[in-house]
Amino acid sequence: MPHSDRENITSLVHAFYGRLVADPLIGLLFSKTVDVDRPWVMTDCWESSPLTQRVPHERPAAHRALHAGDPLRHEHFDRRLLLWTTTVG
Repeated sequence: MPHSDRENITSLVHAFYGRLVADPLIGLLFSKTVDVDRPWVMTDCWESSPLTQRVPHERPAAHRALHAGDPLRHEHFDRRLLLWTTTVG
């Protein structure tokens, strides 16, 4: 039986954020703001944009909180992109 879009996004989100919070360069940045005990919040966020073109009102606030704690640098973005491409690859 094929997975639903929601199940696929949930699997992707769990794998990606698991890698983010475990990463030695950016893990602490994300572990301070990502609620891994409430994975449905992240799934809702990721599901909204690609599938419905909606942007949840919490997303900008979450990104500001992440950047306010420890300003993100270019190498943080590069690592996040590497982890993303590794996860979806």
